Amino acid sequence: ATESGVATMRSVPARAVDITGAGDAMIAGTMYKVLSGDPVLDAARTGALLATLTTESVSSVHPDLSPRFLTAGMYRIPA
Repeated sequence: ATESGVATMRSVPARAVDITGAGDAMIAGTMYKVLSGDPVLDAARTGALLATLTTESVSSVHPDLSPRFLTAGMYRIPA
């Protein structure tokens, strides 16, 4: 966040297959990072990435989901 308490971020480009589970993934990814001690904005970026990865799967939970898989996709988060 910023001093004003407002921040914006660009969306993570996706090749969406099914949006089922994307909202749950966004919250889960964000909370995972917040509870790990990361700043809220960085946590939200991670949540957005996890939501994107979820939409690119036919399953509501990406079958390859793991901390390593999430870390490997971090390059996709726009600056």
